[in-house]
Amino acid sequence: MNKAADIEFYILEALQCAESPIGAGAIRTIIGKQGIQRSEVGIGIILRDLQVKNFVRKDGFRGHV
Repeated sequence: MNKAADIEFYILEALQCAESPIGAGAIRTIIGKQGIQRSEVGIGIILRDLQVKNFVRKDGFRGHV
Protein backbone atom coordinates (compact mmCIF):
# COMPACT_ATOMS: atom_id res chain seq x y z
CA MET A 1 0.00 0.00 0.00
CA ASN A 2 1.10 3.56 -0.52
CA LYS A 3 1.02 6.18 2.21
CA ALA A 4 -2.35 7.66 1.12
CA ALA A 5 -3.91 4.19 1.07
CA ASP A 6 -2.45 3.49 4.53
CA ILE A 7 -4.08 6.61 5.95
CA GLU A 8 -7.41 5.75 4.31
CA PHE A 9 -7.16 2.28 5.82
CA TYR A 10 -6.61 3.62 9.34
CA ILE A 11 -9.47 6.10 8.95
CA LEU A 12 -11.82 3.36 7.76
CA GLU A 13 -10.69 1.12 10.60
CA ALA A 14 -11.40 3.88 13.13
CA LEU A 15 -14.87 4.39 11.66
CA GLN A 16 -15.59 0.67 11.70
CA CYS A 17 -14.61 0.34 15.37
CA ALA A 18 -16.64 3.37 16.46
CA GLU A 19 -19.98 2.69 18.12
CA SER A 20 -21.49 5.90 16.76
CA PRO A 21 -20.69 8.43 14.02
CA ILE A 22 -17.38 10.22 14.56
CA GLY A 23 -15.80 13.27 13.03
CA ALA A 24 -12.39 14.34 11.87
CA GLY A 25 -11.27 15.44 15.35
CA ALA A 26 -12.00 12.06 16.90
CA ILE A 27 -10.39 10.26 13.97
CA ARG A 28 -7.32 12.49 14.32
CA THR A 29 -6.99 11.41 17.96
CA ILE A 30 -7.45 7.71 17.15
CA ILE A 31 -4.97 7.54 14.29
CA GLY A 32 -2.58 9.84 16.15
CA LYS A 33 -2.15 7.08 18.72
CA GLN A 34 -0.86 4.92 15.86
CA GLY A 35 1.74 7.53 14.95
CA ILE A 36 -0.11 9.10 12.03
CA GLN A 37 -0.11 12.88 12.23
CA ARG A 38 -2.71 14.69 10.11
CA SER A 39 -4.68 17.86 10.69
CA GLU A 40 -8.45 17.77 11.11
CA VAL A 41 -8.71 19.58 7.79
CA GLY A 42 -6.58 16.93 6.10
CA ILE A 43 -8.70 14.15 7.56
CA GLY A 44 -11.83 15.99 6.47
CA ILE A 45 -10.55 16.07 2.90
CA ILE A 46 -9.84 12.35 3.01
CA LEU A 47 -13.33 11.73 4.44
CA ARG A 48 -14.87 13.66 1.54
CA ASP A 49 -12.88 11.56 -0.92
CA LEU A 50 -14.08 8.40 0.83
CA GLN A 51 -17.67 9.67 0.57
CA VAL A 52 -17.27 10.11 -3.19
CA LYS A 53 -15.98 6.52 -3.38
CA ASN A 54 -19.02 5.39 -1.30
CA PHE A 55 -16.86 3.97 1.51
CA VAL A 56 -18.32 6.26 4.18
CA ARG A 57 -21.55 8.11 4.75
CA LYS A 58 -21.95 11.42 6.52
CA ASP A 59 -24.57 11.39 9.27
CA GLY A 60 -25.55 15.05 9.37
CA PHE A 61 -23.47 17.01 11.85
CA ARG A 62 -22.87 13.94 14.02
CA GLY A 63 -19.95 12.60 11.98
CA HIS A 64 -19.25 9.78 9.54
CA VAL A 65 -20.10 6.10 9.54
